[in-house]
Amino acid sequence: MAIVDIPIANYKPFYIQYGENATATDTKAAWGMVAKTNPYPLLPTPKDPYKNDWKDEDGDDEYTTTMHYQAFEIEVEFYMKAIGETPAADLHLAAWSFFQAVREGTFRIYDAYTCLGFQRVRYAGSDFGDATFKERRGTATVMFKVKFKVNDPVTRMTYNNGVITADDADPIVTDVVRFTDQNLTTAQQEQARENIGAAPLTGIAILGDVIDTV
Repeated sequence: MAIVDIPIANYKPFYIQYGENATATDTKAAWGMVAKTNPYPLLPTPKDPYKNDWKDEDGDDEYTTTMHYQAFEIEVEFYMKAIGETPAADLHLAAWSFFQAVREGTFRIYDAYTCLGFQRVRYAGSDFGDATFKERRGTATVMFKVKFKVNDPVTRMTYNNGVITADDADPIVTDVVRFTDQNLTTAQQEQARENIGAAPLTGIAILGDVIDTV
């Protein structure tokens, strides 16, 4: 197989992991699949709570003590490149190897670019468009989308020492606090500032005046 390990400066891997204590797999290192675009919903969507519509009361009597949230699907676009005598076949073999890894069961994912991860994820299909496949003079490239369904929309996952685990603390809030802590060294504040910038889900309303100085 002649899948090319594409050198990308400061590339942020996309990881997949089976099991709680298993080693997470980098899609680029394992299958040559470079994560190109990875949009995620800004916030989870709540399910409709149980309610009673009493005719002698205004509004609804809703049970909101414990709220539950809807599953959602995401599409991650990947790029692959192969060089050799049969580059098109090599691309298909690598993609099929990925499919064999995710075809059944649930797993965890973590996107190092957005610092977002989820658990109870399953494979939900793919989109290989003819217009995205190119082959010329022993080189073949393809861009395609893989769809994942997330059945736990509220548990935030993090990546640490090769393992995707549940994140007990909210790193966005932590980094905002660190960035505004004047007792930290300049280097520590700069690191917190970089962490905030690496997480697009950080909201302007959360940051307040801090956003103007970032």
